[in-house]
Amino acid sequence: MTEDKIDELAELAWESRKSDLRKSFEISLKCYEKSQDKEYRKGIAASSKVLGYCYWRFSDYPASLKKSVEAIDVYKAIGDKKGEADTLNSIGAVYMFQKEHEKRLECNQRCLQLRREVGDMDGAMSSQNNLGETYLELKRFEEATACFDSCISNADSKPDVIA
Repeated sequence: MTEDKIDELAELAWESRKSDLRKSFEISLKCYEKSQDKEYRKGIAASSKVLGYCYWRFSDYPASLKKSVEAIDVYKAIGDKKGEADTLNSIGAVYMFQKEHEKRLECNQRCLQLRREVGDMDGAMSSQNNLGETYLELKRFEEATACFDSCISNADSKPDVIA
């Protein structure tokens, strides 16, 4: 299997994660195996990211964290900040369910920083909202309010977002 085909599989797995989680998981396993066979780091990172997301949705938090950390390590090595941010978002969700709010805060802050660096403004707005939710859990209400106000301001400037 070529690297281009692996990239297509990884993209299909990521895009199908919300509509058919089981399919996304199966595609990701195949993509991971093929990427490992070729020692294709981008494919390993992308498939690990999706597997981490799927394990989170399956409520297998240890497996989710393991695959997500693997993805982040590779994304950092290849300089893919967008992939790193997307993976941090999933890790933050795991920490939310585990009530590990300080760890989630770190993920949210780093995710927001990376999304801003790569110009992913929709992702940054989502991260800002996640950060606000985390501040609420930590009873840091002024910081939460500032995050939510920022989301509303950004949403007001986007015609396709309803705030």
